[in-house]
Amino acid sequence: MDLIFSSVEKNLVSKLWVSLTVNYIFCDVFSLYDSVFLNELLNGNVGGIEFTESFLLGFSVIMEIPMLMIIITMILNNKAFRIINISVSILMIIVQIVSLATGTNSKHYIFFSIIEIGILLLIIYLVSKYRYEEKTTGNNHKK
Repeated sequence: MDLIFSSVEKNLVSKLWVSLTVNYIFCDVFSLYDSVFLNELLNGNVGGIEFTESFLLGFSVIMEIPMLMIIITMILNNKAFRIINISVSILMIIVQIVSLATGTNSKHYIFFSIIEIGILLLIIYLVSKYRYEEKTTGNNHKK
């Protein structure tokens, strides 16, 4: 028996990764309208976190992951599709929870975080609802 995901299911999960990425972007853009946050950002230290080049590179790598998932989701084989989507979703949930636990968070940040965690949980739920299908040979005999 093989794990089967249709192109429709893969397309939906890919679109959820797009939605997640857009939420990340808009949360960061809206943060720039917070004068306290913006002043801290301009001084290179937000809530006790120093925004060094190394920090920004690490943060960039973490934020690249969901963007890569948009494409990767469409090209993975069925087994890898399930494993990687669940693993990356769990990783991103952990990242989001850690970011919520660090410093003081604005109301919009908490709102976006709830949406982002919800999208990640939905991805986990959808890819966990796999189904198995019997593979058959050309003469319809089951393997």
